[in-house]
Order: sequence, then structure tokens, then C-alpha cells
Amino acid sequence: MDWEDVAQELRIHLWLKQDSYDPHRGALEKTFVNRLLENKIKDLQRTVNRQKRLLDTYHFTFSQLEETEAGMLWLESAIPIFQEDLS
Repeated sequence: MDWEDVAQELRIHLWLKQDSYDPHRGALEKTFVNRLLENKIKDLQRTVNRQKRLLDTYHFTFSQLEETEAGMLWLESAIPIFQEDLS
């Protein structure tokens, strides 16, 4: 996710939440906006970290791949159709 994506997500989030601001609750509009942005940034950070963990898991799986003579990546145990023992 690049900075343009983050900025877009923040703008959308603010637009969707703009009607939930209630000045009678005692918070300034600036405080409301800052809190919304802080929470959304934390949420985006959690999402990115979750995706990184998933990529690390896939990296482990792909590290088990073997390269064949034809230069193709191969993981026989994960592709049963290519195993000799088809019943």
C-alpha cells in the first residue's frame, strides 16, 4: 500500500464518518477528525502487518519448491494430479 492509497483510504473514511460528528458531545471538530484519522491509520497498519505475516507464510511454502530441468517450479506433494500414484 503506497501513500496515495493511504490518503485515499483516509479521505473515504472521513467522508463516510462525517455525519457521526456531534458537537454537543463536547469534542472539537478538529479532535474528532484527528481521532478518526488516528484510528484508521492504526487499522490500515494492522491490515498491512497481517498481509506481511501471510506473505511470510507463503514464502515458507514457496521455499519448499524445487526447480525442474525445464526451469519450472514444482511442489509434487501439493499437486496430486502430477503424482505417480493416482487412484
